[in-house]
Amino acid sequence: SSDLNTITVLDYDPSVTRISYASINDIVVGANPNDELLGLAINTTLNVVYVSDYSSSLVYAFDANTGLAMPGSPITVQANPGKMHWNPDSNLLVVSSLSTNSVTLINTQDLSLPVQTLNVGEFTSSVASATNGNGTALFTIFPQSNSIGIYDLDLSNPASSTQLLPTIVPPPLGA
Repeated sequence: SSDLNTITVLDYDPSVTRISYASINDIVVGANPNDELLGLAINTTLNVVYVSDYSSSLVYAFDANTGLAMPGSPITVQANPGKMHWNPDSNLLVVSSLSTNSVTLINTQDLSLPVQTLNVGEFTSSVASATNGNGTALFTIFPQSNSIGIYDLDLSNPASSTQLLPTIVPPPLGA
């Protein structure tokens, strides 16, 4: 399909043709064929595909086996969502925002719960998170300042999260 709001699902089977079209129909995200889908994340535990719609400031969740929308989808997030990351240890989907200073945190165990936000001080184009025995870290890319922010994510109250280091800025060219 030439519509921007359509996802084609492929199957991978190395014993047959390797990659082929899945037995489910293309997934249509939202109603406007010109919406821009900038982010994609996969919850491998629940077999859910999350898609961020930049144009409508929504995140959609689809069952990866059927292509059907999950209960609670779509989810309203910060304006102009971009790339996303699903953390299997915290069950959080973190969504960047290309026009607000906050990232959105979605509890993927229950999409009907209210989303939470964390003010990171700048627009973000991409986010990731990682969990170990010391806690959960959130990594953000700030495209306007060409820098990176790293936060100790407070899972019980994300608004109370703290920045771990000063914003990381790359060295000048040739340095």
